[in-house]
Amino acid sequence: MRGDYRTATAHSNTVKKWFDICKNCTLNRLHNQPGTNANLIFVAKAAYGMAETAPVQADHVQGIPQQSAQQIADKYKDALELPEMERPKL
Repeated sequence: MRGDYRTATAHSNTVKKWFDICKNCTLNRLHNQPGTNANLIFVAKAAYGMAETAPVQADHVQGIPQQSAQQIADKYKDALELPEMERPKL
């Protein structure tokens, strides 16, 4: 798609629509899959001119709790008051 050939024809419009559909499918597959797929990343870069972004930095340091033990206990105190479940008969 150089942009200077058949710019205002039905063929050109169809090509642009399919290009957008394929790009959106690639993006959806990249975003909605567990892990990474090197092939999809390559296609996104080569065919659609995309670039990888820098990873987002975490707001807190690993291992340092953001809540005190008392805050966590208060948050889950209702779970301790649930009735005991009956054992299934085997």
